[in-house]
Amino acid sequence: MNPQQFIETYSLAAQEAQKTTGVPASITLAQAALESGWGAHAPGNNFFGIKVGKNWTGNIQLIDTTECGHTGNAAKDGIFDEVVAIYPPGDPHHSPSCTSKYSYKVKSKFRAYYTPTESFADHGNFLKNNPRYTACFETTNATDFASALQKSGYSTATNYAEILMQIIHAHNL
Repeated sequence: MNPQQFIETYSLAAQEAQKTTGVPASITLAQAALESGWGAHAPGNNFFGIKVGKNWTGNIQLIDTTECGHTGNAAKDGIFDEVVAIYPPGDPHHSPSCTSKYSYKVKSKFRAYYTPTESFADHGNFLKNNPRYTACFETTNATDFASALQKSGYSTATNYAEILMQIIHAHNL
């Protein structure tokens, strides 16, 4: 699916989620595009890379992913998933999203959904109902929302907000 097809297919779900949760549809679409590679990698219809968490009662799937840390010690870096490998800066397997940090290849438990629409709705509710993301809802535009999302720790990538805004501007979301 190309970006235009992705936007046409999922923009209504993002707009509906905005109405019920207050998460800007542009942020929702940019996150879904980024996290799923424009829909190419959304196992279990999880377009946002949302992990299980302690209160999740739905379907679960185990997926290989990358996390970023500062020390090379998973416990000190707050990474509690099963660590498969650790790559220091400069290693050819080091993830480019972990700028000047260690990257960890891990196995993590992620949420799974029956439909993409269920994933989009849960994403908005996940942010809205999680005190960690309160600052996001105190913003008045997508740029500030993206910045607050990054500061709140949605992703360990150090340039997460910048990437979201690049997607939003490049595709007029």
